[in-house]
Amino acid sequence: MALKTYFDLKPFFLLLKMKRRSVSITLLRLGLLAASAVSNPAARSPIRYSAYDAQVDALLSRMTLDEKVGQMTQADQEALQEPRDIEKYYLGSVLNGGNSDPKAGNTLANWTEKYLGYQAQAIKTRLGIPLL
Repeated sequence: MALKTYFDLKPFFLLLKMKRRSVSITLLRLGLLAASAVSNPAARSPIRYSAYDAQVDALLSRMTLDEKVGQMTQADQEALQEPRDIEKYYLGSVLNGGNSDPKAGNTLANWTEKYLGYQAQAIKTRLGIPLL
């Protein structure tokens, strides 16, 4: 990393030279701005991302912490001890990395079989959430 020169750090030095009073006023203004945003009901209303928000909220409310963590986990298929690990750990995604070709060969039929087998494990979970 290159040594910082005075000109690179000039804004920092200018800030240090500001009088204490102007820094206090600036901090007070920022605090008032933050307080007004929190007290504004519009700022607290939930943002609607899609027409499925209600379904997503209902599903999330039924999920355990383990299920939520599993859904956010993408394991490489080479790391799976057995396909049942998808169900056991509630995996949300399985990565097919560079060395993850099906053992029977790199054909469409073998990939389809592997995919369908993984999906079958995923939908056996309590909530039946398929893999992404």
